[in-house]
Amino acid sequence: MYGIIDSFGNENVRRRKRARREKERHDNSISNTHIPSWRRVAISKPLSGPLQNTELRFRISQIDSAPDVVGPVISLLLAVEALFQNVGGSRRLERIASLGHAGLVDFRARFVEGDPRVTRAMREGLGTSLNAIRDAIAFAEGLLLVDRCIEMVKDDAVRLEVEAIASMMRPPPETPLHEGHLISN
Repeated sequence: MYGIIDSFGNENVRRRKRARREKERHDNSISNTHIPSWRRVAISKPLSGPLQNTELRFRISQIDSAPDVVGPVISLLLAVEALFQNVGGSRRLERIASLGHAGLVDFRARFVEGDPRVTRAMREGLGTSLNAIRDAIAFAEGLLLVDRCIEMVKDDAVRLEVEAIASMMRPPPETPLHEGHLISN
């Protein structure tokens, strides 16, 4: 019991635990020997708005192949699409939603696992926007899982359909050309 209290207040222990979790996440993301069970992947439900029926949800439900392959893929895509409904059209959340693995680890370390006083003040200041930010984080994590799923799927037809659906949900890249600026030499 005292170990938990000490580790919460001890910056060095928190830093070591955070580094260990980041290393485990990184190892899981680059290792091709471990095939995750997509049934056990949990993506949080949208917190910032209700779920609607869309053409994209219908398209996801129409993916056809062996049930043991397609079932988990469809579940993953539907979970990511539910978050996309709340995050996808928001220019404010686009930067969070387009983060890669390293960016997500850094953002989560600062936003969730940082100094408790600072994170508490940020959360209190955000109010209802906190749910939108949580949805954006879950959406970015879901897109990373979809990318990993695309690498693992053996059926080419399913892979192409999943790639097409993922490209529809993916936010545009963060470049000066996409923001309307000209690059000057």
